[in-house]
Amino acid sequence: MNDFILTGIPRSGTTLACLLLSQLTDCVALNEPMRTAKYRTYSDALAAVPKFYAETRHSILTRGKAMARAVDGRMTDNHFSNEAGGRKKLVRKQEIDIDKTLSPNFRLGVKHNALFTILLDDLVKTYPVYALVRNPVAVLGSWNSLDLPASRGEVRAAQWLFPSLAKDLESIPDRFDRQLHILDWYFRRYLSLPSSNVIRYEDIVSSDGRALQVVNPKAATDLSDSLASRNKNKVYDSDLMKRLTEKLLDQDHACWSFYQREEIAAQV
Repeated sequence: MNDFILTGIPRSGTTLACLLLSQLTDCVALNEPMRTAKYRTYSDALAAVPKFYAETRHSILTRGKAMARAVDGRMTDNHFSNEAGGRKKLVRKQEIDIDKTLSPNFRLGVKHNALFTILLDDLVKTYPVYALVRNPVAVLGSWNSLDLPASRGEVRAAQWLFPSLAKDLESIPDRFDRQLHILDWYFRRYLSLPSSNVIRYEDIVSSDGRALQVVNPKAATDLSDSLASRNKNKVYDSDLMKRLTEKLLDQDHACWSFYQREEIAAQV
């Protein structure tokens, strides 16, 4: 089986990773193609994953079509525009053309952030799972430049699929404290993965995508895009990032398993 799972912290480069992996021969990586809002029990969500892979693989091989969040039928590297004060959502779930030659056993990846992180403990029993992380201060800067569940201090589907997290978040009155708790939850979940399967956004950028070779070895030789970091994006609120950095540096946070404190402090 050549199916693999891609997940990660929201705004950590998972959409970019899908685009890059889909440039490789005999590989397709789809950006949030499943309709996750319809799952109301953990068991239903988990059972839907292999069914979705099988149906999608058949659709690609027989029709050259697949579902994904995309822009005008094309894969993209970002869900949102980059204007300060009004970053518009660019993607919508739609059927896209997969117009490349593929073998019957081509590598197929599906990316979902919250859903697959919730299902992580069981997904690893069946699939290779890879998670993307990013400097937490940059993540917070991105979240607070957008209208996302995470920027509101929420995790989509947690109420039904991971109620302990939903209960924890309900007990935290401050929105920014909820954001920090969500970040800790994501990082902490990925501690169970082999360290090689947790990929830093910064390493993807600095290697021009070649850090994705842990997912697909062809990335080491076949990716040549010149990538630039968005960790210091001008649309991020620098004053807010400084305040959140101070909060973060005072916490026993799971991010310290992936980033040095000096890296966090240097972000602002």
